[in-house]
Amino acid sequence: PPCFGKVIAAARTLFKHAGISEVVVKLGSRGSMRVGSNAEVLRQIAFEVPTVVDTTGAGDCFTAAYAVACAEGCDAKVALRFATAAASLSVQSKGAMTSMPARSAVDELLRRTPL
Repeated sequence: PPCFGKVIAAARTLFKHAGISEVVVKLGSRGSMRVGSNAEVLRQIAFEVPTVVDTTGAGDCFTAAYAVACAEGCDAKVALRFATAAASLSVQSKGAMTSMPARSAVDELLRRTPL
């Protein structure tokens, strides 16, 4: 999709002018992507969601889950998948805080979903 090229171009601008090393972008039903300053681009397709109930808090859930995975020492590909899985669970419940999935639910989704 055309937006990926724009994301990569914006990331390169940020690398050059803001001194950051990665850009992570949430793409909703299209998944997520990460662009590294080393030009590595990772894409994670969205997990299948039977019914979207409420997207409130999904972005916050994704960001928190990505941070957790990184803090646990996961590489960017694993962190992106973990965060995308967490967000896909969060949209299946109403509300922001009440839709944050338990770690066990995220781990179970990752176990039953092939790479």
